[in-house]
Amino acid sequence: MACSKQKVVVHDSYAGNLAFYFDSISDDYKVLRLLCEETTTGGLPILQIYSTNDNSWKEIYVHDTSPTNVMSYPYLKLGPVINGAMYMGRKEYVVSFDLQSEVCTVVPTPSSMVRYSDILDFEDSVAIIFGSKDKGSEISLWTLDNIHDSTSWNKKFDIEQDNMGWIYSCLGGGLLYGRTREDVGEFFLYDYRKKDFKYIPLSDSRLKTVLKYTETIASIEGLNHDLFKFSKTLSLI
Repeated sequence: MACSKQKVVVHDSYAGNLAFYFDSISDDYKVLRLLCEETTTGGLPILQIYSTNDNSWKEIYVHDTSPTNVMSYPYLKLGPVINGAMYMGRKEYVVSFDLQSEVCTVVPTPSSMVRYSDILDFEDSVAIIFGSKDKGSEISLWTLDNIHDSTSWNKKFDIEQDNMGWIYSCLGGGLLYGRTREDVGEFFLYDYRKKDFKYIPLSDSRLKTVLKYTETIASIEGLNHDLFKFSKTLSLI
């Protein structure tokens, strides 16, 4: 993949996907934006990276067809960042974007499994919850491990809850946050260590998301670029 300085006209109908992260090696807070809409980029995924240290943007065109097939989706969720890489993906594949080498790598998910979660940060490992395609079968948390330079999915534990529809995040301390599978699903916390399941007593209209809070010294002072008025031309200097 090549990096280049460009001008990109972005349409009001599609603002791109944004993620904010800390680059520990360069001691820099950065914004990553993924553009992949046909009318915006011609179908070629583009990663735009803003550095708060340099106060500048740069672009990376993803020419490799493997990550392109996964990333060419308008509302792809970016994150989490685990061990120096940002992860994203859809049902069949996970894409890792190395924040230092700026290279994308595609990892297939188990073809015989159904996915029941977003990509999770589970104890500093990439994890996804999978279940068998057979109705009523068990669901389990699997981690993506690198053993002797070989990457593979490995089962960690089963989740003993019949009504679990989708897991959004791992909050630490043994807690998973998700939603039940009914048409009007309820949100819940599941303690996989204690096998304890509790509903969150909030209505769907009031609960937007649940976050794992970590104290930070990050500041948005100086980040005065308007990232939300995308109808103008962004000059990437």
